[in-house]
Amino acid sequence: MQRSFPRGRNNMSEHMTYFGKQGPTKVEAMGWRALDKPGGFEWVMKGQLGVDHTYQRDRIREHTVNQIAREWSWMKLGVLLVVRRPDGTLWVYDGQHRKLAADKRADVEALPCMIFQAEAVTQEADAFIGANTVRGTVTSWQRFKAQVVARDPVALAVKETVEASGYRVSEGGNGDGVVTCVSTLVTAFESDPRRAASIWGVCVGLYKPAAIPFEVFSGLFYLDGFLKARQAGEVTDPGIVEKLQQTGTAELENKIRAAVIYRNKGGIKVYAQGILNALNHKRRNRLPNILDGDA
Repeated sequence: MQRSFPRGRNNMSEHMTYFGKQGPTKVEAMGWRALDKPGGFEWVMKGQLGVDHTYQRDRIREHTVNQIAREWSWMKLGVLLVVRRPDGTLWVYDGQHRKLAADKRADVEALPCMIFQAEAVTQEADAFIGANTVRGTVTSWQRFKAQVVARDPVALAVKETVEASGYRVSEGGNGDGVVTCVSTLVTAFESDPRRAASIWGVCVGLYKPAAIPFEVFSGLFYLDGFLKARQAGEVTDPGIVEKLQQTGTAELENKIRAAVIYRNKGGIKVYAQGILNALNHKRRNRLPNILDGDA
């Protein structure tokens, strides 16, 4: 059956109703917010553009910078995202490597920039996280560093807990006192900050000053929630902590690896089961298994 369209000059409102619904827009109906105002495009002399390393990468990929400089392409360059601070200075929050590559070329004097107003560095850091998360170009450590500057409460809680225990969050490396499982910590603190801090304390007691594997922390965190749900205790119970200490970190990691091999997969449930296998070794009152068939 063919639909008839509204006709005539006096039927405009009916015509608009047919093609598009009237009433509030989704923005109005859902209460969506605009966090800031649109920016403006400008060509900026490269020497006027700064990079704030308090929230951006402080490990420059020199080979990337050199490649961009060596094979300069305006089409690939696109537009740098820049903020203008209250003092009038300009800072790149997306496009650091491209800016540094331009610094190497005498034939590039100005760069195309989309400039936004920013009231504080925290706002810049938040924009850096958002812009780079969408593109997937930052590591978990770089994102964490920016979140700390942006005063994200979860990131600040992780930083405070880690540093109070004598550790520090760092990118790469597994040296003493270094935390490389920051994304795992952030996820745990988002879920339950008090429990995450308690489990971190157990890990510190087992490993300090050595680096703590993310499999151990995430496994213990999951195991703690599992035991509480089954009313079978907590990971922080003195008896369980003592058993973990008696087992030792090397054997604990061996049990986790054995569980991964047995299940032919990883994941926090498997890591937790591996730890549970260690706790149940020579134990009369065995704790309940997380995964069926494990012993």
